[in-house]
This record gives sequence, structure tokens and C-alpha cells, in this order.
Amino acid sequence: MCEKGRRDKEEGKPEARASELFEALVENAVVGVYISTLDGHILYANEAMRRMFGYDSVPELVEVGVEGLYRDPAQRMDLLRALTESGQVTGHEIEIVTKQGLVRRASVNAYLAGDRVAGMLLDVTEQRETEEALRESEERFRILFERLADAVFIVRYSGEILQANEAAAAQTGYSREELLRRNVMRDLAVDEPPLTYETIVESLRRGETVQFEERKRRKDGTLYWTECALSPVDILGEPLVLSINRDVTGRKDAEERLQYLSAHDPLTGAYNRGYFDEELARLARGRRFPVSVVMVDVNGLKQINDREGHAAGDQVLRCACEVLRSVVRAEDVVARIGGDEFAILLPETDEESALGVIARIRAHLAEHNRREGHRPVSMALGAATAAPHDRLEPAMRLAD
Repeated sequence: MCEKGRRDKEEGKPEARASELFEALVENAVVGVYISTLDGHILYANEAMRRMFGYDSVPELVEVGVEGLYRDPAQRMDLLRALTESGQVTGHEIEIVTKQGLVRRASVNAYLAGDRVAGMLLDVTEQRETEEALRESEERFRILFERLADAVFIVRYSGEILQANEAAAAQTGYSREELLRRNVMRDLAVDEPPLTYETIVESLRRGETVQFEERKRRKDGTLYWTECALSPVDILGEPLVLSINRDVTGRKDAEERLQYLSAHDPLTGAYNRGYFDEELARLARGRRFPVSVVMVDVNGLKQINDREGHAAGDQVLRCACEVLRSVVRAEDVVARIGGDEFAILLPETDEESALGVIARIRAHLAEHNRREGHRPVSMALGAATAAPHDRLEPAMRLAD
């Protein structure tokens, strides 16, 4: 071979190699690549194009033609019009039909060169289904968020309110716009719940849902109780908290009322015998000695009931209880332990102090009888003191 022929051959090698590399790139591309005529005859299709449409071979796909790949031929005409006007189309979405009859969605980038169309198809079915599912999920959440009867807040871990539904506005008395300028922990909560906010935040950061009861204050200053359920959520990459608050004020009031009734005499408001016995046992186990016991009998109650009726007798008992409660400390226990019997437990009270309590009772009783002379109250009083290591029951019997 002459020197010139050798040079021509060597100079042609880079072009041949580039062409081979380009063909290999197109053949192994993950997107479908095709070339067709304007009337829809497929001149070339790569393997990805064949797999996308589910055909066994590329010649089989070529035989079908472009028009047979569209679910709606009108979409192909739209693409051709766009190509005629601008020479290229990018991101044009179409619905395609596979050999098996499945409908899928594809994004097309196409270019017009004379009477030839070069196109690339990317299957976006899963992406669009995911987007659609996300939209549906967001719509369901929005409907639930707006229509839920409980107050719902989306807040930062610091307590700053980012979103609130209409039920939250109704529950708190603030408008939704006003709530967005407030902090749940600082502006709504009256006091920290038993779990403490630090513990709650630690649990949320571990991905746990936290439930607790919390007392809050409305815009008008009234207090109410809520049952709170807090769950960690991630919105646009920011860790937030979904807080659902149910107003349980009625239930809490009922519980407190039941608790009060379980420990108190309904007629006088004094503690009842059950609570007295529990407190007697607790003091016996404790270290608040000396403990004094004052026993009280209301005199003549049966005669008042017989002469004036039980309503009059009930009023005498209420007056007697008021006198007793007026002279004791907050930590002392005044209990009605029988029909006309009261008992007072005085922790950390020696005998001398107990006698002082009896003296004050008599003084208050005398003052009461001076004011209410039409129906005086009479009491029999006794006191005894239990020293450390003494049992309280003998002291109670002695006082009686």
C-alpha cells in the first residue's frame, strides 16, 4: 500500500470509531430511541424502545409503525404540529400502548430533520403514578385535617404553630390567623404535662407517638382539658409534629366529681369514713408523730330530727362541720364517720395543741350559736394523742 493510502486509512479510523461508539451508546441507552418518517414508518429503533413496548424483536416493532404505538392518534398529530412549528419538542407526554395492551405514559423529546423525526421516549408511568398517589394522599390528609372534629395543629418541636384547622380555632377561641402567631407550649398550655416537654420531644425524635392530658387556656381566659396525641412527621424535609387535641373537659369534670364523691360525705362536704380510715392507716405508717385525734358527737340530733324533721337535722350537721373546718389547718382531716359523729386527725400535733384545737372549736361554736340562736348546735368533744411508735386506734378509742 502506498504511503498516501496508509495515511487515508489511518485518518479514517477516528471517525469510524466515533460512529461505532455512538451506535453502541444509542443501542444501550435506557431510553427508547427511534427514527421515523413523517408518515409514521419506523426506520430505526433501539432495544430499549422494544422493551418499553413489549415486542419480541425490533423488526416486529418497526412493522407496527409509530401510529400503532399511540393510545390516541390525536396525540401524534399534536406532536407533528409542534415539530412543524418549532422543529423540536421536549417533555411532551403521551399515552402509549404495549403489545400486551397495557397503557403507559411516556415523555417524548423529538427533533425534525427534513422529512425525518428523531425521538427519545422515557417511560414515566411509575413516576406519574407516584405523583398521583401523593396528590391523592395530600388531598385525603387535607380533607381529614379540615373536617376532623378534634383540634389539629402542625407545629415545630419548639411549639410554634405552622398550621391549624377550623376545629382548633373553635376549641381555642383564636382565629386561624391568630393561632399561626402563637406557640402551643407558651400561649395555650397552662402548665407542663406530667411527662414534661423534654421527655415528649425525646420520644418524638425516636419516632414514637406520645399521648397525654394537658390543661389549656382559651382566648377568653377559660380553662379546659385536652387529650393530646403527638406524632412526628416530615414535611418537605423538615421534622415537625402533628398534634391532635380532643376536648375532654366534660370527662375530667365528671372524674373529679366522682373522685370528690368517693372521698367526701355528700351532706356536709367533710371527708367520709372510707377516706378517714385510709388516712389513719397512712399516718400510722408515716413519720408525722405525734398525731392527735379529736372525736366529736353532735348532741341531740335524734331529738331535732324527731321534732323538726330531717332537713333541720341535716342543717345542724352542716353547721357543725363548718365550725370544725374553720379551726383546723389545710393538712388536717375533718371526717364524718357516723350519723352524728365527726373525727379530726391532727398530724404533728401534741396533746397540748390538741386541747387548744378543742378550745377553739368551743369558741367558734359559741360564736355560731350567738348568731344562730334559734337552733343552737351542741357538741361533745374528746381528744387523745399518739406518740411515736404508738398505735392510732387506741388513741381514737380514748378520745371517743
